[in-house]
Formats: sequence, C-alpha cells, structure tokens
Amino acid sequence: DKMLHRGIYDTAGEHVDTGKKVSWFARCFGITPEFTIGDKVIYACTIGWTFLKLLLFAVFTFQFFFTARGVPDGQWMTLWHIYIYVILTIAFFTTAWFLIGGLIDVTKLFIELGKVKQNDADDGSVVDGQNAGEAAK
Repeated sequence: DKMLHRGIYDTAGEHVDTGKKVSWFARCFGITPEFTIGDKVIYACTIGWTFLKLLLFAVFTFQFFFTARGVPDGQWMTLWHIYIYVILTIAFFTTAWFLIGGLIDVTKLFIELGKVKQNDADDGSVVDGQNAGEAAK
C-alpha cells in the first residue's frame, strides 16, 4: 500500500471510494462502480450483439435440420448482406472513436509530461518498502 500510495499513504487523493453500489445482476456481468453510463451502454450493446448472433445461429440451425426445405439461398444472402453492412458500420465508428479518443489522450499525456517534476534520485528500485528517492513517512 505504501509503494502504491493507497489507503493512509494516498498522497494525491486518487483512490476514493465513490460509495456507488451495483446490483447483483450487474455484478454477474462484471459491471463495477467505475463504469460510466457510456461504458454501460457500450457493454450492453456488445453483449446484446453477441446474444443476437447466438439467437440467429439457433434459428437457422433449427430451420436447417428440422424443416423440409432447409434454408433458402435468398435467406442466406439477406443474412450475410445485413451482417456485413452492420460489421462495416460498427468498424467505421469504432475506428473513428478510438482515433479521436487516442489523439485527445496523447495530447493530454504530452501536456502532463511537460508539467511533471523529475526526481533524479528515483531509479526505480525499492528500499525498505518504499520507492528510492522518496522521503520516509
């Protein structure tokens, strides 16, 4: 805790318990209090997309094995056209999202790196349970 500046050693107030609680249902899916509304929407869309593909797989498998005519070529073509257009749309927006967000974050990174104070005594080693170059507390 001392090396990671947690608990009583938190020097910058970075580790704050928000007090938010999540339901047992959300915890089953791995949703934690750190999730923002946007995170939850993206996560729900991802899970929903996966379950939709599973449902389509089950329906087409049932139709193939348990109906006399199987799956007509027209249905396969329609399914694949829709699937490819949806994937291309998602890929376009995801690429734009990561490109814009990445450029914003890199800009913030370089601004913060310009402000940081360098501690020349800190060589990355650990001495007596604390970072080298840190004053004893």
